[in-house]
Amino acid sequence: MISFIKKSCGLMLALLAAPQVFGFSFYGPIESWQTTEKNHVDRWFYGAVLRAESDASFAFFSVGPGGLGYGGTTDLGGSKNLGDEYRLNTPSITYAIDASFYDYFGANGAKAIDQAMAVLNRLPPVSRTSADLSEFLTEGNQRVNQRAQALQLIDLKSTVLHIMVERMGLFGETHVFDLHDRVAYPGTCNFDYATVIRNFDPVTWEPTRFVNGTLYTYNIADLCPAFAEADAIERIGNTTAFQFTAVATQEGLIYGGYYLNITRDDMGGLRYLYRANNFNNESLPPDAVASTTTSPWTPVGGTTTNAFRTNTLALRGGIEKITFVKTQFDSQFGVGWTPRTVRYSVPIVTNSHLIYQPVQRRLTQPDIVFRAADLTAGGFNSTYRRSSQVVISNNVPNSSGAGPGAFLPQATITFNKAGQVILNATPFFLDEVTSSTSFQWGSFDGSTNAPIVYPSGTSISEIESAVLNSRLNPPPDTSGTYNPLF
Repeated sequence: MISFIKKSCGLMLALLAAPQVFGFSFYGPIESWQTTEKNHVDRWFYGAVLRAESDASFAFFSVGPGGLGYGGTTDLGGSKNLGDEYRLNTPSITYAIDASFYDYFGANGAKAIDQAMAVLNRLPPVSRTSADLSEFLTEGNQRVNQRAQALQLIDLKSTVLHIMVERMGLFGETHVFDLHDRVAYPGTCNFDYATVIRNFDPVTWEPTRFVNGTLYTYNIADLCPAFAEADAIERIGNTTAFQFTAVATQEGLIYGGYYLNITRDDMGGLRYLYRANNFNNESLPPDAVASTTTSPWTPVGGTTTNAFRTNTLALRGGIEKITFVKTQFDSQFGVGWTPRTVRYSVPIVTNSHLIYQPVQRRLTQPDIVFRAADLTAGGFNSTYRRSSQVVISNNVPNSSGAGPGAFLPQATITFNKAGQVILNATPFFLDEVTSSTSFQWGSFDGSTNAPIVYPSGTSISEIESAVLNSRLNPPPDTSGTYNPLF
């Protein structure tokens, strides 16, 4: 196959268009074999190894939200096998921005969140996408604003977009391969490893090593004897360089990078999860009640959500599309939120027949709340923190814990408001001249407009001055006489 590709450019184009170049990974609750020892919850290790691989990877992977340079976030779940996927089963999800976020990010920060949600709201119902998903980009979905990159800015909108795609049930290229077993045998740091493929083609549903047309392979990295930790580190198959394109990939977003949309394989994963004919045994959220008949909605008496067995485990299909609805909420003062009822229907199989079951949810607070807090601790300047993804409890059919299953829509997402942190280390880097600086939040695009730097009101000239080495800054010109007219 490789020899034919080398001989014919046309064959290469055909290969890139073929089904096997698709790929997505599922995200869900951690299973028993997914431990910190095999790095299924610790992103620090992944970022550290990527930085150590080569100069090229250091330049790239010290700049993403999972990068070691400023403290990556931690995986809250693990990869899932085909058929064990988890998803949301609520088509309308509310979100709100509280006072702590507004205090730091202001109106521009709130606009960035709204822009990310708008990207997801513009997506069509998953079954209405084309067979080959050619309407979505594979390469070029992440663009770079050079000025923002020089200032070590992370795009707030793109970060929110990644978080939401993950919470909808997808992992990215860092889980094409996962280390399933690490078995020691006599001798120091001698192990047998078992690696599994956790990446699937959205057309054939077969395991695949491709994501967005790029072939991946892996190297096993082990920190023995210093730490009992190892992982199968993904790399591009025909080079030592790294290239993560999926929005679902935490390590993919770089300094100065911003996403235009989700990629082809992100959409392929969502299509698999949320298509109406993907039937899984699921319960509805605890705040939902469902009619037990096919008639129009009939009110259910009582105040207990699950009274009269209205929220039992059932074989339910995917909801096709999720819409994120902004609401007003202030968690600091407890005002601005009015309880509301959301009504929708979900496909369900009952008595060997498919019906659309009416459902209603009584909301006493927003599903998703965006906050800001100081997350710098232990020498790391974490970018954000999200609450654990809570699984809706299912009974016997899903008792193994592997899945399939459903997520609760509720989440709290907190962004670091510590600002740009100056980093020093003993014994040789103990002053400002020898220091390095961490990331800073920003909003930017491909226009000629200057990036917006947070906190709200921060001057971009101030940030430019701070990130430049002070020895390279010329002294101010104090000559001449002050004239207020010029």
